[in-house]
Amino acid sequence: MNEPKITTSGRNLTCLFEKEKVEVSCLFLIVEKLAVKGEITIFATFPPKEGFKMEPVHGPATFNFSSTLSRAQLKRTLESRDDERDWYTIIEYACRHAISWARRGEPAQMLWAYDGQDLPLEWALWPLLQKGKPTVLFGDGGTMKSTIVTIMCIAMALPTPIVGWQPKLQVPLYLDYEDDEDTFTRRLAQICTGMGLPDAIGILHRHCDTPLIYDQEAIQTIIVEHGITVVVIDSVEAAITHHQGGREGPTSEFYNALRGLGKGITTILIDHISKDGDKKGKAIGSVMKGNRARSTYEVRKFQGVGDKEVNVALYHRKVNEGPLQKTHGYRLDFSNESIAIARLDAGRIPTLREGMSVREQVLALLEEQGPMTLDALNAEIGRGDQVKARLNELAKSGKVVKGDTGQWALRSWEEIGGEDQ
Repeated sequence: MNEPKITTSGRNLTCLFEKEKVEVSCLFLIVEKLAVKGEITIFATFPPKEGFKMEPVHGPATFNFSSTLSRAQLKRTLESRDDERDWYTIIEYACRHAISWARRGEPAQMLWAYDGQDLPLEWALWPLLQKGKPTVLFGDGGTMKSTIVTIMCIAMALPTPIVGWQPKLQVPLYLDYEDDEDTFTRRLAQICTGMGLPDAIGILHRHCDTPLIYDQEAIQTIIVEHGITVVVIDSVEAAITHHQGGREGPTSEFYNALRGLGKGITTILIDHISKDGDKKGKAIGSVMKGNRARSTYEVRKFQGVGDKEVNVALYHRKVNEGPLQKTHGYRLDFSNESIAIARLDAGRIPTLREGMSVREQVLALLEEQGPMTLDALNAEIGRGDQVKARLNELAKSGKVVKGDTGQWALRSWEEIGGEDQ
């Protein structure tokens, strides 16, 4: 028997046995505890002659490509339908190629320091989204995460800045596991109306109900067809698989599938907060979520009863490359069946200020209230020795000064680079 003709895409592999008129489709290949597993579908002609159309003879079915028992059972099943073909050899060839493809990995390449001298950190949307990396926005339900991310998508499709965001034209794809097309379309229209933008703006949207690892091939096709550069997943908990054995495995599978969407693809991941998130500032579930993300923002809001304005803060909790950003504040106005966004000094709103680092809270209070004593700052922030330690650090860096009266004062905001640092 001749070697089959192999075609591959992402985590999928197809073996075409031209002489035998058999095609074996091996999809969603993953390595799990050394075994390669996935989905198998076998097509064949009956009889095995030219001119006959291939039809499914087995599957789609889950399959352990590494298991001798699974191969033997599949051989017996196929022989019960057709004993003219050498199913043993066909199955062995297909399993061997599937295992090899699933375990292949990326080739190693030599990287040189001099190539990195002029290699800048690139942005899809400055200062929030680093290009080609996963960024997580997590928070309680109703904190306007989806709305903020939709505005980001609009900003990346425009040549001009919005609320201080500096875009580099991108083509976003919104994978929606939470809402339907009508909900997204209404939100999009309301934002364009509120910001005075033309209603000809469009964002590619896809209704999703299948975990990412099983939907990867279809999404890759969309990415190639439309030249997608940014992918939004709303939300991670709905796009991840959930099975026995803990959360770490499914989370790793999810992030591996995310990387498999293509090099250079920027991803925005909307997630919910953990039960103890108020203390730790982390997304719900496995710690692997935070470990695999390259940048994370916690989202909180403040809204008075009956108010049509929502004040939102984005706290930068983690970044792997570059400095942590200062807290970003925005005011969303939902008046007149529209959504408008404006920048906001979150430090002036006590409820939002509480989510800031002690350093940021000190700077915000000194800017808002003027000179303050250590006791007064402690009374506002309530973190004891941390306030004193941060004041000493800020004093050494020239950002605050201590007067003869014992009060601490802030130098001008422009001098400390507070406008867009």
